[in-house]
Amino acid sequence: MKAEALELLKTTELSNTEIGKKLGVSRQQVTAWERTLQQGKGDIIEQFTEDTGIKAAVKFIAGEDCGCDKRRELLNSKSKLKVQRCPTETQIQTLHDFFSNWEGLESPAAPIMKELQKIRSHVYSVRFSMPCTCSPQTIIGHMKQLRLIYNEYYNTEDSGK
Repeated sequence: MKAEALELLKTTELSNTEIGKKLGVSRQQVTAWERTLQQGKGDIIEQFTEDTGIKAAVKFIAGEDCGCDKRRELLNSKSKLKVQRCPTETQIQTLHDFFSNWEGLESPAAPIMKELQKIRSHVYSVRFSMPCTCSPQTIIGHMKQLRLIYNEYYNTEDSGK
């Protein structure tokens, strides 16, 4: 059951409560399993600040762009993501279509970003989430990760834009 919950966490946008209902377990159990998917120290700290209300207080005082996402990414970069699964042929084609046309100057449109995040979630075995549009550094970091996957598949030397 844990494996099924983890797969749903990685591949769907269902909430922990919805997954719990679907599998007949509590939301708390799904949340505990979800913590095994965390990317790194930044995610652990973010979860703690969300659970304790610190994040909401900081965002209330400092505004939406409080720097939390940037700090999370910095801490996560210290504990690099490792590829867990190979991308599917469809995912590789999506990456090819995207990177062969993307100039790296603008954020991808929401529907494309959603597909790219699903690929990132699949390959790195992390929870699907859409980065906040107020955090371009997070989006840039995710694009670099996806570019690495794309470059490895096509054996290119280009490290991204």
